[in-house]
Amino acid sequence: MSVEVVAAGLDSLNIGFNIAKWLIDEKVFKRLDEAKCAAAEKLFGGKAVTVELLGHEFNMTPRGSKGWEYVMHNNDVRLNLARECHGGRVFPEAFTQLNSNFLWGEGQSAAYEKSRLFVAELGTVVGEKVNRADICVDLAVDLPHLDVKREVVTRARSKKDYVEVEHYTEGIRDTGYRFGSGVIVARLYDKSHEIKASHKEWFRPIWLKEGWNGTSNVTRAEFQTRREVLQEFGVDSYSDLTERIPDLFRYLAGKWLVLKQRNEMDSNHRRWETSDLWKSVQNAGVRFGECQGVQRWKQKQPSIDSLTAQMKGIIVSIVAIDTGIRGEYFAIDRLGSEVSAYLKSAEFLMKVLERRGRFANLGN
Repeated sequence: MSVEVVAAGLDSLNIGFNIAKWLIDEKVFKRLDEAKCAAAEKLFGGKAVTVELLGHEFNMTPRGSKGWEYVMHNNDVRLNLARECHGGRVFPEAFTQLNSNFLWGEGQSAAYEKSRLFVAELGTVVGEKVNRADICVDLAVDLPHLDVKREVVTRARSKKDYVEVEHYTEGIRDTGYRFGSGVIVARLYDKSHEIKASHKEWFRPIWLKEGWNGTSNVTRAEFQTRREVLQEFGVDSYSDLTERIPDLFRYLAGKWLVLKQRNEMDSNHRRWETSDLWKSVQNAGVRFGECQGVQRWKQKQPSIDSLTAQMKGIIVSIVAIDTGIRGEYFAIDRLGSEVSAYLKSAEFLMKVLERRGRFANLGN
């Protein structure tokens, strides 16, 4: 039995932009400093103060965050800015968190493009990286009551059901489940209830447009993915995300988390059939586009840069020790001769051939 899908898309999107130099002048930064100081004064109770930036109003917060001097927000986006530019070598100088209403109201690509163009007016953008993307599917169905130990198969280390108790005349109901707590977190929850608590009633027209009858409950399946797992799918830019989100979603809803249909005739719950609800979640992946066959790739070996750094440290230690015995000139000469001879030896070439098989999965 197919369950009707009434929405599918990104509910949260965080992108860091690398800035080579700021295009705004010192007067703008002075105004930001003044707003930040004003927000910190007791007169304002430490709450946000409104500041205008390139024709857009933001609420400036009293404190920065993790290296960003300025943190401000409005209904569409939360914006973090650093004062100094290093081209993203340390961390992205501009960090944007696109809100749910902005993504759904404008459309995710239009929302991204507006935020990118805004940042490009602030400074010269030389790169970007998606830091977090929350992918979701809304279904016109009641939230199921799950036996998380048997009806849920997941690669998450922890499975938790968070039960928000409401008292109705008909009794008590569960409102959601959460799976995982690391770079991937999945949630299955009663979205129709959540929008009442969060005042996100603007979701209703979106669901109605997709065929929702206006009365049935809506359950959301949502996957929160962070930088580490996005990188393992080759996602850096927003363009990478849109290209690889079908494969990412297929992995999340097909391998990382699966809900099963109870079958008391089989003691092994992993052999149970996928539930109708979850089949509908998996089938909703077509809304994100066509899969390209991209797989999750975990780098389990050290990078070339880290190995090179280790090698340099060892070389320094060898020469420093040998200098006390033979002198610096002879210590350097001896090490150079030994390394040169080893690089030309049959033993070295054979070991390189053997080691290549171990590192073949690392790619370029």
